[in-house]
Amino acid sequence: MVKYCSDFKEVFRFAQSSEDKSIHGETMLRINCDDTECISSIIVDDVYFEEHKKEERTLFFLGDSDADKIILNNADFFKDNNMELLLGHYFYVKYEDDLAKIFNTLYEPEEYTDLICSSSRVVTASFQTALEASVSGAEVLFIDINKISNEEKELLKLLKVMLIISFDKHEYQQIIIEDVLRITTTVGRSDTIVTKIINRL
Repeated sequence: MVKYCSDFKEVFRFAQSSEDKSIHGETMLRINCDDTECISSIIVDDVYFEEHKKEERTLFFLGDSDADKIILNNADFFKDNNMELLLGHYFYVKYEDDLAKIFNTLYEPEEYTDLICSSSRVVTASFQTALEASVSGAEVLFIDINKISNEEKELLKLLKVMLIISFDKHEYQQIIIEDVLRITTTVGRSDTIVTKIINRL
């Protein structure tokens, strides 16, 4: 890091925790950036900020892959909850056949952006998807299966994303009864963040 900071005019580094500080003058990219010494590391594509017509749909997206068959192992969670599944890029064809027995509707990964923007409710275990769905105006439930950091939890709270610790069917059903207002002021548009980085060069 010392060499990079001496060889280049500006160096950018992602903070690994809320306590991670700039040591050699590098600009920190952090989740919670309150001053000019850092830049927000929360980057969401501008398409999610645009207005989209919402369809009454509960979309479930686990992530790009499910090698451990998490969805199949939690099949009871999805029964009677009327969710539609958005497949990840690395789902196996044979696995898709098993999933079709749980979900009435399966969508291909190429439909990701359109579905995140147009769904009224999104249930996901992907942190980035939770951010994108939130700024697009969906009601978002995040299933914390990978134990996100406290800093990430705080950001989700600010965005009014509801957190479920595991595939708890009862907890999920209790949460969807509540009407939750959503705010989107914490996440910056990608062009704004890129401009901040370029202005430092």
